Amino acid sequence: MEREIVRLDMDRDFASFEELSIISFGEATNSKKEMYEWLFDKNPYNKSGNMMYLLKEGDKVIGCDGLLPNELYVNGKTLLTAHSVKSMTHPDYKRQGIFRKMTENSCERGKQDGVDVVIGLANDQSYAA
Repeated sequence: MEREIVRLDMDRDFASFEELSIISFGEATNSKKEMYEWLFDKNPYNKSGNMMYLLKEGDKVIGCDGLLPNELYVNGKTLLTAHSVKSMTHPDYKRQGIFRKMTENSCERGKQDGVDVVIGLANDQSYAA
């Protein structure tokens, strides 16, 4: 089946995005749709739409990586930065290069949207499965 990277559409994709979030981060993950609408769709630093990217196989979300843009003031200059968030791969699809593909996609699309710096912070789940 064909795979495609798309921007998160809150109406069409949120249920599948939420399902992958719970599989990846557990039941305690904050999966309130309103929060994600505020962070991504209504973020004033998003220049061309939200920066939450999904890798879909048919209707199933199998990977995700998002950028949360903000401004950072450094040495008298304002930079558009983006924090990499919600990097996740469905457990059935691990070891297929999805994390790298999604990260490269986010960095490239961020650059197209004027992002100067992408910040990524590793956590316990960031290491090879």
